[in-house]
Amino acid sequence: MEELRQAIGLVNQARQAHLEACAIAWAALKRADQSLADEILSRWSGEDVAAQWLCRAKGDDPSPADLVLAGRSDSVRDMILRAKHGFSG
Repeated sequence: MEELRQAIGLVNQARQAHLEACAIAWAALKRADQSLADEILSRWSGEDVAAQWLCRAKGDDPSPADLVLAGRSDSVRDMILRAKHGFSG
């Protein structure tokens, strides 16, 4: 059981590190493109949720943050619009 306890401790540390990294990415996005950050917040109810969404990749698809870095903020805006209308999220 001790090995499992240690493994779960590592999982929890990784989860916390991920959340902290998402918060840093969110803050950077707000500084780089406040209007896009506002659009994201118009769909998701808080900055913590928005930060996690920004960093979440689905399968092999890039995360919204990856899309922004690739110069594809328009794709992120499309994702937000589709989510507002119930098509994805």
